[in-house]
Amino acid sequence: MGLKTIGVEEVDVERDGNIAAEVRAIETHTGRTATARAHRFTFFAKSVDRPSFRFLPDRYFIGYAVVLQLTLEKRWSAPRTLAYVYEAIFRHSAHLDEKSKGWKGLLNNYVHVGRRFQCQAGGRTYRLTGTYFRQQNTYTAVCAHASLCMLLNNLPTMRELVTAEDINQKLGITHRGKRRVAGGLTTEQIRRVLKAYGQSDITHDFFKYPDADYAQFVYGVVESGYPCLLVTTTAPGRESHVVTVLGHTMNTDKWLPEARVLYEGQDFSCHSSVNWATHLIIHDDNFGNYLCAETNSVRRITLPSYEMRFRPRVAIGVLPCRVQARHPDVEEIVVHRMPWETLLAMLLSHPDVASMKWLPRLFRELTKGNRLVTRTFLATREAYRSHLREAKDFQRRGYTKKEVALLTAGFPVYFWVTEVSLPDLYAVNRTKLADVVVPCDRRLRRRNPFENILLLRLPGLYYNPANVPFLSFVPLGDVQSHIPLFGTDRGW
Repeated sequence: MGLKTIGVEEVDVERDGNIAAEVRAIETHTGRTATARAHRFTFFAKSVDRPSFRFLPDRYFIGYAVVLQLTLEKRWSAPRTLAYVYEAIFRHSAHLDEKSKGWKGLLNNYVHVGRRFQCQAGGRTYRLTGTYFRQQNTYTAVCAHASLCMLLNNLPTMRELVTAEDINQKLGITHRGKRRVAGGLTTEQIRRVLKAYGQSDITHDFFKYPDADYAQFVYGVVESGYPCLLVTTTAPGRESHVVTVLGHTMNTDKWLPEARVLYEGQDFSCHSSVNWATHLIIHDDNFGNYLCAETNSVRRITLPSYEMRFRPRVAIGVLPCRVQARHPDVEEIVVHRMPWETLLAMLLSHPDVASMKWLPRLFRELTKGNRLVTRTFLATREAYRSHLREAKDFQRRGYTKKEVALLTAGFPVYFWVTEVSLPDLYAVNRTKLADVVVPCDRRLRRRNPFENILLLRLPGLYYNPANVPFLSFVPLGDVQSHIPLFGTDRGW
């Protein structure tokens, strides 16, 4: 990130109420007296001396970390020492471009989670868009506390930073008697904390339902712009571990997605874009922030009863609303139950399709054995409308405001969008050919997938049951080619 200068300043532990509360909690838990010191390390992308800190523009500010050092003493016992990152805020992984005076993200890194922070350092306030990180202290805050803090504090709707002691208070943990942190937090405790902060969770237990692919579940949450906790088992006899997932990488020249279709002969017309996501970008309180965890790292083909070691146990994501239809179900209906070849063959007889290029090509690709690529995420009505208004196809043609209103007529506030593309368009151009929009607030019908549709947008045609008869496709506007994927302009 182009680090040039590190500033170090001591933090007054007693005047910082949150740090003081954590120190007192550790004293109560351990029955020892704590001597505490804290230092703030501030990082800049420009060489300066300390008096110049306050004059630096925000663009040179990389972030800060507060390191808390404790010495725990008790009569007749050897002292214990402890040091950990109590709190840190950093920009997303990027480098400073002096020509444009802005930060450019790492190639093929997509961190969809983050918020605007105001950070105090060097006697002034800096502003940045990035993420929050912290570590456990092993006594009153374990990895679940750290991960919950990293999840909650990276939500744009949160105003104040949530601390480990805030979480303990929500759970009635007083660090005395049986009301102590012992080993970790249960799934239900984590969900209670999320509910206490007004968050709707989407949870999957991979021990109870092991057929689900953990990477696809987590990927769908972060593609929607929200963080997800991933709980994994560790060595036998040890507690599970929790990490916070904030994004993913994308490997455009990955061999496996298309090779599997050809060599394995898989019989379906679509496959998920998660196949191009080589890594999940995580915060792990044991190892650091913005780490890349391979999507195959904890994937297992055996059942949990046969192999317990280092496999996904639970995923707990946050979404802005309570959903009845879950994204894996949406993908299953769009990928496996939508008769794409039959639909496109029917549309080729449409009188307005004769002059079109991409609908016939879609049909040819499917009949040749090639596959469509699908990408599913939760969207808001306003964000999706804005996306359609700004999108331009390959010929630089776009939708008018009236056309956007027709496309999105009858939409609820939240819904699932499945983008449909071809492998080359998705991986190279970051573009799509179609959108399938379905509701998230009710269970989907599997027998007839078209009954679920709020919108089916194709190049030059669309179907919206709010304003056209059932499965009647209507010509619309000049957009007859591929347009950018949703969120491709959502970089940090």
